[in-house]
Amino acid sequence: MVAGAPDTRASAADMIVLGAIVLLSLLLYVSALGLYSDDWVFLGILHRSPDQSLPGLMQALHQGDFALRQRPIQILYLAMGYKLFGFEPLGYHLVNASALLIAVLALYAVLRELALPRALALAVPAVYATMPNFATDRFWMAAHQATLSITLVVAGAYCALRGLRAIGLRSFVALEAAAACCFVLSGLAYEVALPLLAPLAVILAVRARRLGLAGPRQAVAVAAALLPLVAVVLFKAAATNRVGVDQAYPEYLASLAGGAARVNLGAYGIGLPYVLWWIARHALDPAALAAGAGVGALAGASVWRAWSSEARSRAPRLLAAGALVFVLGYAVFVVPTAGISFSSASLANRLAIAAALGVAAAVAGLLAWALPRRAFAVAVGAFCGAACIVTNTLARFWESAYREQQRIVAGMTSALPDLPAGATVVIDGVCLERGGAYVFTGKRDVTGVLQVRYTAPGVRGSAITNPPRIGEQGIMVFTLREPDLLRYRPALIVYDASRRRAYRLRSRRQALAYFRGSNFSPRRDCLPGFAWRGPAPRTD
Repeated sequence: MVAGAPDTRASAADMIVLGAIVLLSLLLYVSALGLYSDDWVFLGILHRSPDQSLPGLMQALHQGDFALRQRPIQILYLAMGYKLFGFEPLGYHLVNASALLIAVLALYAVLRELALPRALALAVPAVYATMPNFATDRFWMAAHQATLSITLVVAGAYCALRGLRAIGLRSFVALEAAAACCFVLSGLAYEVALPLLAPLAVILAVRARRLGLAGPRQAVAVAAALLPLVAVVLFKAAATNRVGVDQAYPEYLASLAGGAARVNLGAYGIGLPYVLWWIARHALDPAALAAGAGVGALAGASVWRAWSSEARSRAPRLLAAGALVFVLGYAVFVVPTAGISFSSASLANRLAIAAALGVAAAVAGLLAWALPRRAFAVAVGAFCGAACIVTNTLARFWESAYREQQRIVAGMTSALPDLPAGATVVIDGVCLERGGAYVFTGKRDVTGVLQVRYTAPGVRGSAITNPPRIGEQGIMVFTLREPDLLRYRPALIVYDASRRRAYRLRSRRQALAYFRGSNFSPRRDCLPGFAWRGPAPRTD
């Protein structure tokens, strides 16, 4: 066996266990997830593209959504997904689940390459595989590039580390080149993992010296991490268009630190027992409970068998490394970025996917440092099982939101079999959020659905998420705090989803008559934003 190489037989057995944990954690929900929010924006652009070749689809996305221009790999990922799966969500979600599986297995391989004791090398990816901290990246196609980014950066780290043990110059160069390519692709897919390349360069330098490779090989390995970091940062600086916030910078930094702590250390840290209590009281699902029990048993038993006394001695360093990765996982947001928010559920939950690597390492390190073998195994199993239950509970809300969305769209297309060119359709009469999952968010996704469902050019849409303002020239609709004036005309149509009827608003008088006759009020009839409190959202 090559010096420093992990035991391949034990590693293979551990990877089988980790694969089973990943599959158990997502088996219940992956086939029932749908398309949401920005998914429909992208699909509408792709569907309306006059050139349906892969380059044509990519060009349509590049021109059609300015936020995508800083993420060319996301553009490629979306265009390829559309070519393969069209409007069928299952394919997209299976690909994302596969990316998560690869990320978890590669994370284990990285930790073993760093000679971390087996019990810790198993515990970290097992915890990461089940965490709800970034659950939205599992459910939302528009965030799947974040999963891809983590997969690529972890795979690249493995290639870079494994290259230091390569026998022969050709294998070394090939592995370091593969690592650099993974890092570039990761950064061009999503940016939150980029800061992790800086400490990785340090690790590679130290690792190379310990293996007696100081000199050209050490320099090449370090360059494989640093050059992609510099190149992608320069590209992002030139391409990004979302920098800047309307608040003082110290206030922005305080909200960034507070939000990160609130979700990762609060809701899914010391608040996890409360979240489980809420689920038991409001949304207990026997299937999710069984999945959590299976995941917990697998995780606990595997780290029990892998335990060694070395795990406790290495635990403090793992805890410290986890804290560093957690901070670096949010480091890109030190540059003021518009639209950043934090939530234990909902769309904002997607931001923690890199920081969660640090949380997983810190949890494993803390438990191994504080507990004896048996208690450590039980604690890891309990954490993974609890996290799996929480993630599957969130998934039920996303499944319910998609079913409701399909019901609304089916009723709308029945009531409005055709639309004239330039028509505007406003959806009313339905609560649009379910447990942090959105049936619709407003004008962007409703417009995307209309572009997919109807052939008329220039159609657009919106949804009543707040009471509209009825003016002389039109109605002012507020979605996600963005006002949109919709002028009265025969092609301004309100679709009342509760009554499955469409109404044309040609004048202020007709608008007043419609809204006075409506029995629906979002403020009165809809639950507030979901954050594990109050009654459970509907899942029927």
